[in-house]
Amino acid sequence: MSIMMKSSKREDLVRKINDLEHKMKAANENQKSETQLIQDSKNELKETQVKSQYLEKKLTQLNVDIEQEERQAILLKGEIVSLEEDKELKREERRIKEALEDLRKHQKGYHGFFYELVHPIQSKYEIAIKVALQGALKLLVVDSVDVAQKVDEYLTEKGLYLDCLILEKVPTNTNNNIHSKRKKLEGRGHMIADVVD
Repeated sequence: MSIMMKSSKREDLVRKINDLEHKMKAANENQKSETQLIQDSKNELKETQVKSQYLEKKLTQLNVDIEQEERQAILLKGEIVSLEEDKELKREERRIKEALEDLRKHQKGYHGFFYELVHPIQSKYEIAIKVALQGALKLLVVDSVDVAQKVDEYLTEKGLYLDCLILEKVPTNTNNNIHSKRKKLEGRGHMIADVVD
């Protein structure tokens, strides 16, 4: 009986040893698979970090591109506004030109803009004359106060406001040079000039 008990104990021990070996093998395999999982997770983390850095660089570049596009859009808007202003100015200039051409046909004593009548003695003085007379060059030249009033009334009807320069003697030949001295005309916004032929 004691041999049987010993044999039974021995078989139990062998079984327990086998169970422990199987458990150790399973634990080792689990450890290997967990180690592999940890390694795979580390590799995925590195890939994610690399992708994240790439995406951050791409995002930074996109932000730079967006800023450049916004600046470009602002510049284009400015150009559009400038073009619209130029278009409006040209429309206004055309309106003024048409009104003044009509005025020239119907109003005797109106001679056009002052800059159309002023010519320098020598071409080297052209810039000096333009600088010296810049305020007067865009004045309308008429030969009397009455004509100035008629011109003013006509332009007011058209919604235009241009000042007149009243010359006592307007040369008939526009090639002649005009030498003038300007004086204020009794409280009016016009100017008077004595012309020396």
